[in-house]
Amino acid sequence: MFLPEDDPNATHIMITTGTAVAPYRGYLRRMFMESVSNFKFGGLAWLFLKVANSDSLLYDDEFNKYLQDYPDNFRFDRVLSREQQNRNGGKMYVQDKMSSSYWMEVPTFTFVG
Repeated sequence: MFLPEDDPNATHIMITTGTAVAPYRGYLRRMFMESVSNFKFGGLAWLFLKVANSDSLLYDDEFNKYLQDYPDNFRFDRVLSREQQNRNGGKMYVQDKMSSSYWMEVPTFTFVG
């Protein structure tokens, strides 16, 4: 199980594919749903989830709720390799999505699963 870093305002980048998203789901639940007496997350959690098709997205409703309830603290990039195209017209991969993001400019904790 992941535990939030000591800095409650840190940026956390999570990169995963398919069913490997389950540990990140637990991590996000801890950040946004659980009442932890000595930790209140105020940073940014950014999830990059790669699957082949949109019908393969797991926990999509839950992640969309975080987007709605915590717009300043959660970002969610879906990478659909068979439905999306990169800027060159090829299949979309995580590195294509990430290269167009500002995340590289801020101090982060990056987790790849």
